Amino acid sequence: MKITKPIIVVILLIGIGIAAFLVVKSRHNAQPSQPDQSRQGVEPAPKTTGPAIPSDSRAKTESARTRQPPESQPPPPLTRNQKILKEIEELNSSDAVRVIVGLTGTPKDYDSRQKAMRKLSMNLPTNDVKALTLFLDSVSDEEKSAKPIVFNALKNDVLDILLRQNQISDGLGTKLTGMFRDGKHDDIWRDYSIQYFVSYYDAKWAVTDTSTNNPERADIQTAYWEATQAKDKTFAGTALLAMERLSRARPEFDRTKIGERVAELAMDDTVAEPNRITSLRLAGMMNRTEALPSARTLAQTGATDLIRMAATATLGDIGDKSDVELLESL
Repeated sequence: MKITKPIIVVILLIGIGIAAFLVVKSRHNAQPSQPDQSRQGVEPAPKTTGPAIPSDSRAKTESARTRQPPESQPPPPLTRNQKILKEIEELNSSDAVRVIVGLTGTPKDYDSRQKAMRKLSMNLPTNDVKALTLFLDSVSDEEKSAKPIVFNALKNDVLDILLRQNQISDGLGTKLTGMFRDGKHDDIWRDYSIQYFVSYYDAKWAVTDTSTNNPERADIQTAYWEATQAKDKTFAGTALLAMERLSRARPEFDRTKIGERVAELAMDDTVAEPNRITSLRLAGMMNRTEALPSARTLAQTGATDLIRMAATATLGDIGDKSDVELLESL
């Protein structure tokens, strides 16, 4: 059969198409296609040469890198009483003193401490004196084994023992003035400290000793006058009572100046009642007649029985004939 020209052209075209298909297919099998990440807004993944890391292992590695070992927490700072006990511990004091101050492992009830106190002599070794002096500076609000009034009573007894030593430790007066000025102590203990100024003063310096170059002695005198400014606490009355007594034989305590301060407080309506009562009685004892008008008023209108009684007694001390009728009416 004779093949015409158009048929030959068609056969050639079919052959070319088959050849082109086979070439494309062979290329496709030789190089697998990759998804076009750039069209999806994603950067192509970088090529890696090492073995692939499983996802769970990678997470553990990252966690180990970011997790830091916990830092050791510093211990809480010692409280004031704990610091004092630590200092006492280093002194190697006697067993009796250890019980009194309440070191760890010793009984802390008041009776046990009192029993230990009775074992102390009037000639204590230096370490025991130092330990007891340190203990005085303990504050009642940190003491858990006793109520403040009991704790202060215990320290009061310790202070009494220290002041009855055959050889009183130098610097105890400075300790007393320091505790009075320290607002971390409660007001009861600060008042106790003022009360003991006079005991220390008499024990350390004879009446005939009129020296003025002793810093500790001068500090006590200054502290007394500071205390008279505390009108809203009991300190002023406590200090004036002591100074009045000291002024009877010691010229460094100016009796006229003390009397003036007594009269000021007796006439001041803003003064706390305990100080006012003390000042009224001292005004009567020191013949401060400028306080009479206040005494007359308070004897009739005082807010409490105690202040009315004090004012009435003052009228009896320094009043005149005009006060007789008032006293009879009372």
